[in-house]
Amino acid sequence: MKKWSRLQIVLWLFICMSSVTVMGQSNVLIPYRDGNLFGLANKEGKVLLKPAYHKLQIMGGGYFKYWKQVKAATGNEEEEFEIGVLAGTKPIIQEEGLTHFVYLAQGIIIGTANLYNSNNCKFYDVTGKPFFKENFKTCRVVNPSSQEKGELHALALLVEKYDESISILIFDPNTKDFTTPLLENVRGFSLQAALVPRYISVINYMDADNRLQKDMFYYNYATQKHVRAPFQSQEALYKLYQSPEVSPKPKTIAKKEMAATETLSPPYFRFESKTHVKRGEYEITLAANESIVPISIYSNQAQEQLPILKQGKQYALLLPDLGKSKELYDSLVYVKQLFNSKDNKNQWCYLAAKRSEQGVLQWGILNEKGDASVPLMYDSIGFKLAESSYFEGQGNYQIKYPGSYVTYAPYIENSLLGLFLVKKNGKYGLVNLVNEEIVAVNASKIWRNNISIPEILGLEERFYVYQQANSYGVFQLSLEGVVSRKTGPVFIDIPVAFYPNYMEIPGLDIYFVIKNQELFFGLVSDEGKRYYR
Repeated sequence: MKKWSRLQIVLWLFICMSSVTVMGQSNVLIPYRDGNLFGLANKEGKVLLKPAYHKLQIMGGGYFKYWKQVKAATGNEEEEFEIGVLAGTKPIIQEEGLTHFVYLAQGIIIGTANLYNSNNCKFYDVTGKPFFKENFKTCRVVNPSSQEKGELHALALLVEKYDESISILIFDPNTKDFTTPLLENVRGFSLQAALVPRYISVINYMDADNRLQKDMFYYNYATQKHVRAPFQSQEALYKLYQSPEVSPKPKTIAKKEMAATETLSPPYFRFESKTHVKRGEYEITLAANESIVPISIYSNQAQEQLPILKQGKQYALLLPDLGKSKELYDSLVYVKQLFNSKDNKNQWCYLAAKRSEQGVLQWGILNEKGDASVPLMYDSIGFKLAESSYFEGQGNYQIKYPGSYVTYAPYIENSLLGLFLVKKNGKYGLVNLVNEEIVAVNASKIWRNNISIPEILGLEERFYVYQQANSYGVFQLSLEGVVSRKTGPVFIDIPVAFYPNYMEIPGLDIYFVIKNQELFFGLVSDEGKRYYR
């Protein structure tokens, strides 16, 4: 039997848990593994389908695609599998030659022999019964309309028959059946969707008398039907595009009022000479042991410099209208345009450090006025986190640390949205610009989940992981730099993918976790409850 690599197992399981399933929370089915076989269990761990399948993949709507081994590998021959579809725990489709199946929310299952070209296609209803006796050579969805979440528009399916004729079939989600074709058995077909406004397509084809026809088709929101009409002119097409029947007004969503955003301009200085610096009405003459830190803002503004003054081996700030700061620092790093969610404004700051009596640098943050908004008390401070990755044969799951916690990057955007990674006494935490602890400074590790999962799979990648003792926690940040989710250290295994509102059940938030940093281990709820055997 052909063995799967650990990477193949992990990557496949990311995919298998990705699709959305709509069903009652009491009937949630979750694939679990026992040895090398998969079955289905409910949330409480009760086995509803004994392990009998090599793989199970959630399709949505309560359907699963399965792989079942029918022949083990022998000599040079590879193993063989039966591939089909389960409705819950019941097999409903098993077709030789069709190896890919997809469930569409409108209530149709499409089987194909090839995933990317969609060739040799067959359409099934939700019970697994074929709609047509014949298979189609190719098929694809060509809805020239917005598919908003929660709205089940009729499906327009462009199919090519084996005689190379083209039809546009319409599937009605209300009747769960096909209606009169929008276009049937034409030749010389071409689709020019890219040449016209959004939501409207233009099609060319040869009619029964071998005459070239040019039509347009679109989805009419008023009648909730697809329309095909003769193409008139580009002007008429754009006029139609602006009409409510094609472009309905978007749903209005109440937004929380926010204070006006204030953007502060950093106090750049301009050299008048090698020793004379000016900013507006403020001027300074440099002493013999003084210099401006030579870091330009932009290459085409090489004369504009950062407001940091070097005096021997120490640094001072040049503050607008205040002159040199009284305090001198052993290290000073300028960071541009951090978003401060507390005051809802962009601002700059400085990472500053002074040496203790023992000669150790103690780090903090100075605001734009030169005040220590974060006391100089940390062993290190920075705006970069470690990131996770997964490599087969290289230690598997790894955490890659940045080269330095403090880097001279004068106009870097803060990837943590106004938060900083701090270290003290060997422990890490996150603080904001006013020293509020977002993650308590007692974590042994903090990193960003960086295992790449395609967005189409519906997984949430944007989260951070921290470790306290032998447990792990997860937190997420909003675009304003506010923690929008924080679990606490409730996981005994490492969270690597997140499913908010799993199976479209509000509040059922599930994490995909791995054990021993290498193999699939199961699904866990937001509170650490396990949903697998």
